This record gives sequence, C-alpha cells and structure tokens, in this order.
Amino acid sequence: MIKHLLPQRQRYFKTALHVHTDVSDGFWSPEELKSCFKEHGFSCVAFSDHNLITDQSQLNDEDFLTLTSYEMGFQEEGNGWYARNVHVNVLAKEPGHLWQAGKPPKLYKNSPQYLDKVEIVDKEYPYSMDSINDFIAQTNKHGFLCTYNHPMNNMMYRDEDMVLDGFWGMEVFNNDANLCGHTYYCDEKFQKFLMYGKRVFPIISDDCHSQKSFRGCAMWVGAKELTYEAMIEALENGDFYATNGPQIHSLYIDENRVLHISCTEAMSVGLRSHCNFNKMMPPHGKGAPITQAKIDLNPWFDSITEESRKNAFFRLVVIDPQGNRAYTRPYWLDEL
Repeated sequence: MIKHLLPQRQRYFKTALHVHTDVSDGFWSPEELKSCFKEHGFSCVAFSDHNLITDQSQLNDEDFLTLTSYEMGFQEEGNGWYARNVHVNVLAKEPGHLWQAGKPPKLYKNSPQYLDKVEIVDKEYPYSMDSINDFIAQTNKHGFLCTYNHPMNNMMYRDEDMVLDGFWGMEVFNNDANLCGHTYYCDEKFQKFLMYGKRVFPIISDDCHSQKSFRGCAMWVGAKELTYEAMIEALENGDFYATNGPQIHSLYIDENRVLHISCTEAMSVGLRSHCNFNKMMPPHGKGAPITQAKIDLNPWFDSITEESRKNAFFRLVVIDPQGNRAYTRPYWLDEL
C-alpha cells in the first residue's frame, strides 16, 4: 500500500507566513504587497507586523486570502549590539482573532491606529527563556500557532534556546537575514530542535522589511480549498513543503518501504534522520541534475530502537543547481 507523505491535491497554494508592511517597519502598504504577491502567484499571505496583531481581511478576494498574524519580539536589555533576542511569529487559527498574550514592547509607524481593535492582556514579558515559554504557552492555549523566526541571527550560539518549547514551526531560511549578511540557512538549529524531541515544521520566508527583500520564498500548502479553515487545517497537519526555489511534485512510500520523490531539477536530494542514517541522491552527485529519486527506507526502519521510537524521524532537503533549497517536514515513525 502506498503512503503519500504530501497529500494528493488538485492544487497547492503558494503561501507567505512572515511578511512586514508599512504598518510596522516594512516598505510597502498591505494593498501594494497584495498586488505584488498576486503577481508572483501567491494565494495566501500572513501579514505579520511587529508586536501587534492585525486583521487585513479587507484584502481577501476569491483568489487571495490573508491570515491574521503578528511577530512578537523579546530582547535582552543593557547589552547593546550583543543583546540576545527571540522573535516569535504568531498565527491565529481563527480569522480576525485579535488577541495577544502581552503588551507590545514597541509600536512602529502606523501600528497605533490598530491598537484599539486588539484585546491585549495587561502583562509585560521581559527577555528570559522562562518568560518566552510562558508567552508561547499562553498564546498556544488561546488558539494560535507559534514559529521561531530567524533563529540564527539572535546572538544565541550556546544553545540556551533549546529549552524553548511549544513552537509549531521554525524558519530554516529567511531572505531578509540573507540580504543583511546574517546566517540565513538554519538547518543545523532545526535539526537540533528535532533531536531534542521538539516536533517543529520547517518554514521559509522573505520577511519583506524592504523592497529588495521580496524574492518569492514560499510555503506550498496542500489545502482542500482556499479558505481560512482549510489553510489552517493543512498547516497544522504539516501538509506543505517550504522552498526558496525547487518544487516538489510528489512524495510517497511504496509497499516495499522505498521512498519516492519527484521534483524540479535538483543537484541532490538529501535525507536526514534522528540517527546516522543519512542519504544523498544521486550519490556523490553522479548523474545530477535529477528530477526523481528513490531511497530505501528499510535500513532506517531497522535502525529504530525502543529508546528512539518516540522521536524517530526523517526529512528531505532538495537542492537545485542554483543552490536554493526545498524542505519537507519531518515525518515521525508514529505517523507512518
């Protein structure tokens, strides 16, 4: 029996989950960004301006859907350019759910005009891992999904953020970080979170602080239809892949436990897992570029011990001839 890891849908919706407008520190207005995103084939955008949740549903039409969102920042005080920080993207599961767990640490540009529309808990969240965990827990409890944004440009190189819990997603690539000279691929941080037993999904974003940062990084979401409910259901289920270039057409495991992938031209399809079972196809790049690959998963299944069963996973990274990447979500043993 074939197990499809990416759902078979007539259509996948090109989606952006981390986008700034001139409501906070972005370059374009929400209306201008909608036009730009639609021109580049996007169907769904979460306008996640800084520190204050906003509803941009006035932009919705039959071909375009907005998701209610914001990005909350936590920054260490008194350490100047060496201050550590954590940014959490918050996505509402219900449209127009304008609630947030704490006060905005700062309001930008046009944010104040939206302030009276939001129900804000009268609480401040200082920078600490315990404080951020409390914010995430309260936010999740009230019906939101939290993503760890650009985790490698936050001055935390000693893994103290491994205690953070409750994230739904983590950015594995952020194009604004790329343009600013930061570490923009965060694959190793993502792998560490998975190895710590945290079930997070990979997210890729443009961030869109400036005009130059729009490059079409996308989440391709396999929702049943372009509605708020269907998109959130697909995101919660992990029915998507994240990319800044390559596209994945199909992904499934056959009855012999062989993994099949079909994609646009790739120099490599790499499999990473919870253990030392890692594969690259084609081996040593021989025969690249490729558009299809097969990986025998039987050694991966055989490697799983009783101790590792709970957190056993594998995932794929597709790299195209330009060096751009597509990430599948991790697939855990108890889902297969």
